[in-house]
Amino acid sequence: MVSLRDLLLKRLAPDDQPLFRSGLQLGDAISKLEPKSENRYWGSPKTATSLINAALRGGKGRLPHALRLLIKVAVKQRLEPYPDLVDSWCDEVDKAALELRPSYARNVETPNASQAMNSLLALAGESQEHLYFQPGLSKRPDLIPDPLRSMVVASLGLSADAASTALWKDESIPHASYTVIVDSVDYARQAWIQLFHEITGTSRQVDNPLAPAIAAERLRLLSDSRTLRVIAVSPDRCVVPMAIFDASKWKESAGFLFFGHDDLSAAHEMPPEYVENWRASFYTKLSFNDTAFQELVAWDTSAADVLIAEANRRLRIRRTR
Repeated sequence: MVSLRDLLLKRLAPDDQPLFRSGLQLGDAISKLEPKSENRYWGSPKTATSLINAALRGGKGRLPHALRLLIKVAVKQRLEPYPDLVDSWCDEVDKAALELRPSYARNVETPNASQAMNSLLALAGESQEHLYFQPGLSKRPDLIPDPLRSMVVASLGLSADAASTALWKDESIPHASYTVIVDSVDYARQAWIQLFHEITGTSRQVDNPLAPAIAAERLRLLSDSRTLRVIAVSPDRCVVPMAIFDASKWKESAGFLFFGHDDLSAAHEMPPEYVENWRASFYTKLSFNDTAFQELVAWDTSAADVLIAEANRRLRIRRTR
């Protein structure tokens, strides 16, 4: 079977040119496809290019279903002067894309680990449903590890920059959902507090910190709407740090394992069969109303006034130094 790379970047069209000169050119073309409302990569060529390049390097990347469809649209546009070639070429592209398998390597120094990292960041930027497992949170109190944390904070509008302000100007809740699974109720409560202190800049220096009162209100809204959830489960159900994207969408879900609590260079993409086994054994049994083996830990509104006062005190001390 002809590889996806050959079909898109090497095989010549009747004009003696490949369909696209590079993954970058294809990503740019995809970012301009109409209609905007149905193109999650509209105006984001870097996201599309990152996923495409990961797939084309050795044929071991992963292409989300939505991106595969857009690649075919781009191919159809490119072959518009040659209508007799469109169907057969698109069929080959479809088959080659479906043959791709995600990379999985235990050696963090291998190129596959770097490739998995690129795929991780790209999927984190485009997915609508995020599920993070964070065991041992007492030693690592951040809800989301770097560099995903800064991306998630931005997506939830938890800073005072222009993009976050625009996100909340209509008092609308961000569309993507984020669920963090931890192995203790105490850790879950600690994680909410740590997030509050981070986005207000009271635990460490951050760009565009939120005023404490605004931060508390946004966390309340995110918690009440379940846009951001923290769920405590028994330790035997939260053993390995990992991220699952779009878990409810069977053909589009993807998973990553982190072989190192603080080092995301050790992120590895899970093969499809691993993800499916996980979905069958855990996700399909995960009910947010079932307290038999889990507890949803919400933002503690009753403690907000104390946290706000403490944050303001820390900020005043910092300003007088």
